[in-house]
Amino acid sequence: MKIIAYYNGVELGSCNYTWLDPTAYKSARSFTFKDFIITNPAVIDNSGHSFINISVYITNVYGLVVELNKIKIVPLVDTDFTKNDNIEVYGTILPDWFVDVYDQAIIDVFYFWDHDTVPDFPAVPLSLYKESGLRARGIFSGLPKQLRSGEIVINASTIIDEFDFYEALAVNLVSEKGFMGSCYNSLADCLIESYDKNYSAKLIFKNGKQLNNVLGADFLDDIITLFGQYNITLHLL
Repeated sequence: MKIIAYYNGVELGSCNYTWLDPTAYKSARSFTFKDFIITNPAVIDNSGHSFINISVYITNVYGLVVELNKIKIVPLVDTDFTKNDNIEVYGTILPDWFVDVYDQAIIDVFYFWDHDTVPDFPAVPLSLYKESGLRARGIFSGLPKQLRSGEIVINASTIIDEFDFYEALAVNLVSEKGFMGSCYNSLADCLIESYDKNYSAKLIFKNGKQLNNVLGADFLDDIITLFGQYNITLHLL
């Protein structure tokens, strides 16, 4: 993951992690660039007419560079981009630059994938990490072209919600960072995209009662039927 900041069309520099404080007063936010490396030093004033453009890029499993986020911040205090360091910008994110796409949890997911750790910033609720984790998988890996075959055993005791279910499918049927949907419809898309008439697999969920409790009997039946259409049998033990 690479995060690049621009000012007046000129690159200020880059880093690989940012933090947006969600508890700041009113609409203003404290936005932190971690270990920012300066390319073109500048001091951004708080005139209200100056702004910083921020783009977040990741390289997906196919080696393609994908723009993950794009936001725009108007500083409310002068901001010094002249030294390599953690740089904090206190300002307002303008809504005309897709403010809703900034997702701290997904930034953390990609950082964790790159570094096997998350920086020491305030925690994001676990449910947001789970939801954004599935989004990250979809962005990074896309729809699977091929699934693992044969007998696949999954321990359902660790599945406590639907997010966990789709993550378990992705890890076991595709890869560690693979994608296997985030709802019934996207699961169906994954199965369609990877379908091979000669393919077959047997999914065995140990502690299957837990899976039934999480998904509900009716929805689980729908999932079993869907898998069956693509030569995948699902068994609960």
